[in-house]
Amino acid sequence: MAARYSTVFFDLYGTLIDINNDENDDRTWEGLRVFLDQHGVSYTSAHELKTVFRTQEQVLQRRDRDAIASRGIEAFPDWIETDLASVFQYVCQRKGVQTALNSDLIRQAAWTFRKASTRRFGLFDGALDLIARLKRAHITPILLSNAQSLYTRPELEMTGLDRALDHIYISSEVGWKKPSPYFYTYALRHSGVNPAHALMVGNEISSDIRGAQLAGLDSVYLQTSTWEGNDTFPAPGAIQSFKGADYTALVWFITGNDEARTSSEQEGNR
Repeated sequence: MAARYSTVFFDLYGTLIDINNDENDDRTWEGLRVFLDQHGVSYTSAHELKTVFRTQEQVLQRRDRDAIASRGIEAFPDWIETDLASVFQYVCQRKGVQTALNSDLIRQAAWTFRKASTRRFGLFDGALDLIARLKRAHITPILLSNAQSLYTRPELEMTGLDRALDHIYISSEVGWKKPSPYFYTYALRHSGVNPAHALMVGNEISSDIRGAQLAGLDSVYLQTSTWEGNDTFPAPGAIQSFKGADYTALVWFITGNDEARTSSEQEGNR
């Protein structure tokens, strides 16, 4: 039986990677403060560092929104992604340490912050096998993630996803994020994919499912969490919804063999 889609766009966090971060924890900011202090960027407290960081983040977000508006492009604020490399650079420069956006100091500071904020991290069981099975069925797996490149590129390398996925699109590198149709359109255009032949798989109704609708893609919802916004099941607008990271059901659906799977389950229940 022919596969329903030639391309599958995957969300990352909550879809392929099981993660929990706490960027508000004082320990997270203290970890960053200690690292920066060791490199000549001295803040008196974690609170001071957090205040400077978050204030500059808001300044740059307003700048990016104004730049989009000045081009006559209609966009909601939550469609626009600001690259936090500029924020880490500002944090250093404010204390007299000049450094380039692509410097080792910026990359290491961001990674220190990411590690300090992470409480749980790992691939969902079967994530790499899922991608391998799709490739064997001649289906192209592509990443479409709302994320910061400074955090996500190292995590993709750690998990092997960087080698498994055919293309990787990260919102901070593009300037748009889900649910913006501009982010989806960018990925479709640069991948040479027809939206009629593509599927979006994600765990967030607001960005993955709604965004896919806006861009004209079918979508599948994986309910891997039930926090506010993800507590509706099945997801409105999704062509299929599955409880948890049910990759077996997902593969059967994508490859067009879900009827066979249903029959198999029925046999097993007799």
